[in-house]
Amino acid sequence: MFAWGDGGYSAAVADALSDQPDSILYDVNTDTHVRSYVLGLYSRVCTVVSGRVGSS
Repeated sequence: MFAWGDGGYSAAVADALSDQPDSILYDVNTDTHVRSYVLGLYSRVCTVVSGRVGSS
């Protein structure tokens, strides 16, 4: 079995705040999309974080 990438919540939040690292997220919604191919031998997982950015 092989795995690569970083599809977790903390990576998605860090990516969302990459333009403004001193800010905070509020009113946050998360969604995880899972797609499996070839009878489940290959899976793709994507975490989407949406919210509002506020200054700290």
